[in-house]
Amino acid sequence: VQSLLDTVPVYAVTESQTGGIVLASEKDNENNNEIAYFFFNPKTANSVFAPLRKKDDDSSWDVSQFSLGLVWFELFQSAEKNGVDYRLVPDTRELAEAQKILSPDDAEPTDYFRSAYNEIPVFVDLSLRVQGGDGGKKLPMYFSLQDLIDSCQQADASERYEPTINVSNFCTLVEQMQAESDMDFRNVVMVPPSQLLSPDDSNSIQADAKDEPITIPTSTDSWDD
Repeated sequence: VQSLLDTVPVYAVTESQTGGIVLASEKDNENNNEIAYFFFNPKTANSVFAPLRKKDDDSSWDVSQFSLGLVWFELFQSAEKNGVDYRLVPDTRELAEAQKILSPDDAEPTDYFRSAYNEIPVFVDLSLRVQGGDGGKKLPMYFSLQDLIDSCQQADASERYEPTINVSNFCTLVEQMQAESDMDFRNVVMVPPSQLLSPDDSNSIQADAKDEPITIPTSTDSWDD
């Protein structure tokens, strides 16, 4: 399962000299743990932490890439958290698209995909297949709805079919991968978001967030490496 997830990069702000992840302290955090943030887009990570870069002129920070599989199993699922809460931050636009899929205009609003972190939508059309690295056909699962739509449009040009888009919670999906299942996850490929956002795009995402906005560090937070 980890090797399947390792194809997806995630990004965190790190100390340039030590490579340690920059941790945030939030006064409203229930257990008073420090927080490590991981993002699916490096420009989003950079934009979110920009105010603290300006405040702490003596620190040198980078945006570093990690594999999702390593981060998920070594940090998020570790029994020893050492006083750190790990948060995987979704693109709020993907959250909105997931809510639309689960709650069409004439349906009751869904309670799913309302959290600002650790509730990551994964989009899939069970009829779609792509060419795998071994030459076989793979079922692609996407972290970006637009990437799935683009793939469906390309497939429709050669194979006439009606796409049916579903959405799953990443955490639930990983649990299914680790349990007995009718689906052979060896024939699945995880597709990371293809389009990187500009800093301006990242700002607009935070401004448009509904319900529970993304909790991000502010210039009044304390920091440790």
